[in-house]
Amino acid sequence: MKFQKLFAIAVTAIFLSGCGSQPAINFSAPNVGMSSRKIDAELKSLTVSIARQDEKTGPLDFAWVDRVDTQANSAQMIQQQWQTALLESLNSMLIFQDDATKKVNLSVKILKLEILNSVPKVTNTEARYEITDRKTGDLIFTQNITALCEIEWVMR
Repeated sequence: MKFQKLFAIAVTAIFLSGCGSQPAINFSAPNVGMSSRKIDAELKSLTVSIARQDEKTGPLDFAWVDRVDTQANSAQMIQQQWQTALLESLNSMLIFQDDATKKVNLSVKILKLEILNSVPKVTNTEARYEITDRKTGDLIFTQNITALCEIEWVMR
């Protein structure tokens, strides 16, 4: 239970710290500090995926990414950038231990990515974070995390 609370707080902090004024497709969270508490597990794998039609909790607006030409390419770009930003944040926090005996996988499923029609522009996102014990296959942690983030549109 302690593990779950610590991880939930860490992921929420990472996700919400990215809600500053940034380019529309940059998920990096600025100024992520080192965690004073550690999770007694080594992160071996990190994956980010997009929810299937029957899993999503809201719209998945990928067409607004104007750097690529198709919805599928946009979704793939979002997945890659979300994964990169999350890995950067986890590495900055030093929350997992490289020498721990427990090995875990972290998987993220993007359930909603909605661009709200507002001024300034806001994204409404939801993602399910799950940690699985690699040895037993047991689900150690699962939580859906939502965030409203203001974004800055970059004109090209």
